[in-house]
Amino acid sequence: MIFVWYEAIRSDVDLVGEREWGEWRRERESATALQGNRAAGGDRVEDVSFTERELDIMSHLWAKGSGTVAEVRGSLPDAPSYTGVLKLLQILEEKGMVRHEQEGRAYRYFPEVEQQMAGEHALRRVVDKIFQGSAEMALARLVSGVRVSKSELQRMRRLLDEAVEESGP
Repeated sequence: MIFVWYEAIRSDVDLVGEREWGEWRRERESATALQGNRAAGGDRVEDVSFTERELDIMSHLWAKGSGTVAEVRGSLPDAPSYTGVLKLLQILEEKGMVRHEQEGRAYRYFPEVEQQMAGEHALRRVVDKIFQGSAEMALARLVSGVRVSKSELQRMRRLLDEAVEESGP
C-alpha cells in the first residue's frame, strides 16, 4: 500500500498526510516487532548500531535531550536536506531508537536508546571486529593513538586495578 505524505519544508511540520501518523506508526511498530528489531510492548532494542549519519543525529538528541527536524538539521555538519533528516529520523523511529511527540505543528524526537548503552555496543563491536576480541589491543591502541592526560591515565589505571581485583586470582 502506498502512502502519500506531504511535507512543509520551510516549517517544522514533519508529516501531514492522507492517514494519521499514529495509525501509520502503529502499523510500522507491529511490522518492526515482527522483524525482531523491537519488542511488541515497546521494549528496548537489543542490536544498537548506527550508520555515520544516524550517529550524528543520535549525538544531537543525546546532547540536547530532544529535537525537531529543523533543530537536528541545524546541528549536523554538511547537513542533508530537510527531507533527508526527516527520513533518517523516521528510519531511527522504525528501528526503535527514537520516538516522537507532537509539539504544536511539529514533531519533537526523543532518544529511546541510552547513550551509554549505544557506546557499550559500539565499543564491543570495535573490539570484536577490529581487535579480534582483544581488550588489551584496543586499550594499547587507545592510549598510544590519542593524547591522554595524566589524570585520565590515572583514572584508567584505577579502573584496571578494580577490574583485576574483581577478576580474582
